[in-house]
Amino acid sequence: MAEMETQGGAGDDAGALALSVARALLDMKAEDVRVLDVRGLTSVTDFMVVATGSGERHVRAMSDTVRSVLRECGREILGSEGSKESGWFVIDAADVVTHVFSRSMRKYYDLDGLWADAAEVEAAAG
Repeated sequence: MAEMETQGGAGDDAGALALSVARALLDMKAEDVRVLDVRGLTSVTDFMVVATGSGERHVRAMSDTVRSVLRECGREILGSEGSKESGWFVIDAADVVTHVFSRSMRKYYDLDGLWADAAEVEAAAG
């Protein structure tokens, strides 16, 4: 995993926000939490946070935590979709998009494979 390279400006704020989201998910015992730097690969967002929950309740609680972190950081949520029954939530905060999956939906959507060219940013707390 690479350390986050700073490019100045909003990208730094987005990277810090992505890491805050990832660390909150790690604190919730999310599995396989990844922060992907997709700058230069898409114009949709700068960073994606991808995480897996152990069940429907866990996935829902994780998505609620992401929303809380975004609010605490003063960030607007532009859109949110999904349900605990679907096994997937996406929370769009413009330059940081977070995907919270059940194990089966993470495998099905394979964002890890889709964004294989993205640099991964170390998200471990500490």
